[in-house]
Amino acid sequence: MPISSETTRVIYDGDASTTEFAVTFEYESNEDNIRVTLRTIATGAESELVLTTDYVIDTDTNIVTTVSTYGTAYQIIIDRKIPMTQPADWVDGERYSVGELEDALDRLTMLLQQVDDKLARTPVGPPGAYQRLYQITKRGETLQRKFIEREF
Repeated sequence: MPISSETTRVIYDGDASTTEFAVTFEYESNEDNIRVTLRTIATGAESELVLTTDYVIDTDTNIVTTVSTYGTAYQIIIDRKIPMTQPADWVDGERYSVGELEDALDRLTMLLQQVDDKLARTPVGPPGAYQRLYQITKRGETLQRKFIEREF
């Protein structure tokens, strides 16, 4: 399957009636590779919903069905969470199908997209900026703090 979109997550606003939400991005056909999170809009607090307790996923239709409805104070976030592992076992000298190679490359692409999504939500400084870090060490019963400056 080609990965034709850079989308790694979708956010739905609660409406107190909807329980079915489409997964609109590519993922490995395994329900464990999808995370569903409930966000309280007013506070930004998030809690991960539990598969089979709070929701189920139909991997044939790509629909997440929640057990409960969520009102307008909430958002439902569905995102990809593929483990950062490499399950393909490549043996020197063996022949591999194009499908096996494509699956491995698709997984790598999806992992890179996950990392890119996370980095896009991470604050960073401009090039050449310095970051002041604290290195805290415990000496006996007292904590000692030392400043370390480094370039980004």
